Amino acid sequence: MSAMWISRLCLVLSSAALTVSAQVPVSSLTSKPIVVWEVGSPLRGDTPDGVLPTDIQVKAEKIGRSVQIEAFAANGFAQRFFSALQAGVEPDVISFDNMSIIDGITTSAGTFVGIGSSPTVIKSLVDVTGTLKSLTPKRGGWQYLVSTSKNYEAARQLAMEPAVCDAGLPPPPIPAEVQTISRSMSIAYLQQEPLKTYDDANRLIAAGERTGARHVLVNTTCGYWGNDHLAFVLMLATYESPKAIGQVPVLLVLRREDAQWRLLTASTDPITTGRFVNQLRATPVLYHGTGDYESKPSAAELLSPTDGERPADPRSGAFTWQPSSSENVVVEIIEFSYQNDARLFLRLRSKAFTTDQISAGELWMTGSKWKWRVWSITGAGAVAFSQSRSFPN
Repeated sequence: MSAMWISRLCLVLSSAALTVSAQVPVSSLTSKPIVVWEVGSPLRGDTPDGVLPTDIQVKAEKIGRSVQIEAFAANGFAQRFFSALQAGVEPDVISFDNMSIIDGITTSAGTFVGIGSSPTVIKSLVDVTGTLKSLTPKRGGWQYLVSTSKNYEAARQLAMEPAVCDAGLPPPPIPAEVQTISRSMSIAYLQQEPLKTYDDANRLIAAGERTGARHVLVNTTCGYWGNDHLAFVLMLATYESPKAIGQVPVLLVLRREDAQWRLLTASTDPITTGRFVNQLRATPVLYHGTGDYESKPSAAELLSPTDGERPADPRSGAFTWQPSSSENVVVEIIEFSYQNDARLFLRLRSKAFTTDQISAGELWMTGSKWKWRVWSITGAGAVAFSQSRSFPN
């Protein structure tokens, strides 16, 4: 071992920012541990606690491995990572809750260089979705494998553990017909295969793709809420692609017309698969199938902004509409379609409001064209759609 290599290794491991290390007891595990570097936020100036989540420990033990977590502050992290990469001792996984760890940022505390400033680093990073999210439980965040690391294959195996549904979402019995077509739809959607044979005539699509095609390995049904005319199905897919692996939830909304189930929308959007799904669970009036399905509701009317425009203020501005006047409407769903994805919001029918709105601050910026509209839904599952409008976002 050369003196230069030893010097580089010492530089990496002797940093004052390395504050805590947690490791699974090795006992009979003889393989090298999977090394995770947790990084704090440059905005908070913190150093993570370095505590190993129980679910990660269990996953590691299933594949006969241990996990070692090392925690760092954001200040100086990029240079530390570059030095480790040069010395061949880079971590197997990096985890953080502020994307400036990759992109870099300038704050009142100074300029923080992002590790993404190195083309070599960018090439080596593999995004992990879902399976390692407990590493950043408080604020959500990102986890990446480092493909050049010595233990990359073990880290990849850890990140590809089989999908497990949220314990709070036990799926009720799902009709076999809905189950079968939902599996086919979700796989085609994630793999960016043609959906024309599945699409409802009223499906709203905004141009572009938010992510590249994913090859689906396992597809699990995690939730179902529906009746004979309208169905909401939550799937959890384990996938792989050239630059990303892991699990992704997909919410499908299906409508039955002329004895066939058609796709109204499909979404991997985190608000849709999170908050909106929780609203679904708490709103059984939406899918209990009460009332006369043939009694069609009137549509809502979009008020502002005008077509082609967005609210002047991206935070305090709003998208406003006049709700349906039909007495049999129980809820309205506000759909924002973007890059072949959708962000959905749910509103219970209230006669107290002659207008309603969604804050523009509820949307994230994508630099693409979005479309929006309102669905007015009766207790029997009949749907009336407002006109749609587009806006740059």
